[in-house]
Amino acid sequence: MQLKKDVEKKTIHVEFDSLEDLSNCLRADDGRTGSHGRSYINSNFCKFSYQEAQTFLENGWMEGVSKMDAIIREIEGSGDGEQSFIKYDVFGDFFNVGRFMSGEPECCGRFLKRKTKNQEINIMVNVSAPAYLDQGIMINRGAAIQALVDKLLDTHYVNLQFVEYVCGIGGYDMTITVNCDTRNFYSREAVAFMTGNPAFLRRICFVVNEIALKSDNLNGSGYGRPRDILEKDRKNIDLYFPSFSYGDEENKWRSVESSRKSIQKIIDEYQEKDQEADSPYMPPAPERKPAIAGVYGA
Repeated sequence: MQLKKDVEKKTIHVEFDSLEDLSNCLRADDGRTGSHGRSYINSNFCKFSYQEAQTFLENGWMEGVSKMDAIIREIEGSGDGEQSFIKYDVFGDFFNVGRFMSGEPECCGRFLKRKTKNQEINIMVNVSAPAYLDQGIMINRGAAIQALVDKLLDTHYVNLQFVEYVCGIGGYDMTITVNCDTRNFYSREAVAFMTGNPAFLRRICFVVNEIALKSDNLNGSGYGRPRDILEKDRKNIDLYFPSFSYGDEENKWRSVESSRKSIQKIIDEYQEKDQEADSPYMPPAPERKPAIAGVYGA
């Protein structure tokens, strides 16, 4: 664990190199008996105990994978079947008879460049959420992220960052970052816990908040208000999932249908940006001045 505390700026940054690093930190703190994050009981806020959360962190959320896979099947099953590496337009690399016969004007397909495995993609998931956020919304978004990671692993090295960023916690703004490099470690069960289980935020992160502030109970002042990571602070991030600090992010994942649309939009935006980066740079043609008025010279 790396902890940087700036008393003047009132900021605390806590970073873990891996899930194992996080787990070791929590185990070293197990002797503390007054921890609110470990002991509170409120099933509407978080239906999992701290002991369950610690088990999920170390062994993965087995039940969650089954739940998420069911949601993933609904998300993928409710689409129109046109997947990521073929784009249809009025011109392209090949002619699609089925689309032509159905009257679709975009009846030509164009193959998009497929990634090779030597390329990386950096994904940041901001798990911060207000106290009122329904646990089911977290699970819906987690399932969509899980589906995305599963697909990306076929063609990319995926680096995941899970972040809690809150302000007004013990008089500080605090960032907790947990890194997960899928080249060194990948477990669907662990990623399911980190992306979609409310206990990652409302148990694990709460306890890390307490450790960083050397406090057993932050319930009186609260465990902070969720904040978003500014764009300037995520320059190397290719895909970013914001905090639930705004209603828009909450509504994106409220249902299976809204989750499908949201994750497809994220994929489309990334592919569009990626294609632009892959396109060869063509310098502008030099300006041609007429040798004689109205006539271009040879």
